[in-house]
Amino acid sequence: MANFQGTSTETAQPSEQKEANITVKKSAYGTDEDVQEFKEWLTSATKELPMATKHSSLVESARDIICRWRALMPKTVWLRIFKDNRILKELNEYLPVIARVNSFLREHFANSSEMVTIVDLCSGYGFLSMLLSEMLDAKEIKRIILIDKRWPEAGKDRKDSQQQSCDHITCYDWPIRLETRKQNIKKGREQRQLTERIFSTDGVYVMLGVHLCGALSCKAVEIFNSNENIQFLTLKPCCLPGRRAVTQELEWTLGTHHFTAIELYAGHQQKKKFQQQKKESKGSERKAPEQALGDPIESQTKDEASPELEQSEATERQATGTEMRPRRRGNRTEEARARRKNARKQRAAQTENAEKIGDKLQNPHKEEKAQQTNSGQNSHPGSHLLEIFAGHLHKGVTKDSSCTLEQHMVQPHDHQNWFIFATRTPT
Repeated sequence: MANFQGTSTETAQPSEQKEANITVKKSAYGTDEDVQEFKEWLTSATKELPMATKHSSLVESARDIICRWRALMPKTVWLRIFKDNRILKELNEYLPVIARVNSFLREHFANSSEMVTIVDLCSGYGFLSMLLSEMLDAKEIKRIILIDKRWPEAGKDRKDSQQQSCDHITCYDWPIRLETRKQNIKKGREQRQLTERIFSTDGVYVMLGVHLCGALSCKAVEIFNSNENIQFLTLKPCCLPGRRAVTQELEWTLGTHHFTAIELYAGHQQKKKFQQQKKESKGSERKAPEQALGDPIESQTKDEASPELEQSEATERQATGTEMRPRRRGNRTEEARARRKNARKQRAAQTENAEKIGDKLQNPHKEEKAQQTNSGQNSHPGSHLLEIFAGHLHKGVTKDSSCTLEQHMVQPHDHQNWFIFATRTPT
C-alpha cells in the first residue's frame, strides 16, 4: 500500500458542501500530491468493497467524507482512525444500516417535522455515528449519542488503560452534534439509567446496535420493547452468548418470546462431530502421501534390479578377465541407467498422485462447498447457530412494530451478517 502520510503542515480546503459547518482546530498535513494520491487509492479500494455495487452513492459520499477527515483532523487523530485501514472494513458493514436509516427518515419526515435523536448502542470507536453525522441532514437530527462502557466519564480525563480516547470526537466540529456516554448496558442499574436519562424525554428516537456481542443483543431488544418513543431499531448481532450460558441454564424472555441457552446451542454437538471428522481427515492426509510415495530407497526397486545387474557385471568381468577387480563407481550399463530413469518417473508420478490424494482428504467436499458458496449457502453446521440466534431476537421484538430479518453478505463467505430492522407501528 502506498504511504499517504505527508510531513507538510499545509491546510487542505473542505468541500463547498460542508465548508460552513466545519472549523479546523489544528492544521492538517499532506502536500497536494499526497492528497491526490490518497484520493486515487481510496477510490480504488472502495470499489472493491463487497457492498459497493449495491450502495454506490453512499460509497461515493463516504469517500469525500474520509478525505475531508484526513484534511481537517490532527495528524495523530487521523492515524488512529485510519490504522490498518479499519475504516474501510467498518464502512462496508455499515452501508446497509445507513441505507435503512435514510429510508426510515424519509418516511418519518413525510408525515412529521419532529427532529430525531439517534442512539448508538455499544458504539465502539464511533465510526457509524461519525459517518451519520456527515451524511444526514443536520436540520432533521437533534443529536447522536454514543453509548459504550469504554468512553471516559464526562468531565474526566482518560486514566484507565481500558478506556478509549474520545479525541476524534472532540477535536472536530461535527455537522450533527456527537455526545459520548460511559454506560454498560449489561448492568441492570445502568440500563435503567439509560431509560431515565435519555428515553424518558419526549421525542423520536432511532436506536442502532451493530456488532453487539453475546447477550448484549438481548439487552438491545429489551430496551426497544420497553421504550415506546424508540421508533426504529437496527440490530446486527456479532456473536452468540458464551457456552457458559448452557451450563448455567440461562434463559431469556423478549416480549412474548422465550428461549433458553440449551435450545440455542442445540446444534453444538453436531458442530463438535464435524470438527472431529475434520481432525481425522487431516490425520489421514498426513499419512496418505507416505503411503502413496513409499520408502524412497525401496522405490528404486533395488531387490529386483540387483540380480540382473550382478549377472551383467559378472559376465563382463569374465569376458575381460577382470572378475576379481572391484567395480568402479560410475561404470554403469545403459540398462541400469534406464532402470534408474524409469524409477525417477515412477516416483514423480507417485508424488503427483499423493498430492491429489492429500488434497482430496483435506477437502473431501471441495466441489460441493464451491457449489454451495455460489448459491449463497454455507455447509458448516455451526454457520446456522447465529442465524438461529438472530431468529430468536427477531421473534422477541415487540408485536406493535413491523420487524424484518435480513441477510447481507458484507464479507465474502461470512455467515455473521444477519440484520434485524424494526419500525414501531404508530398507535
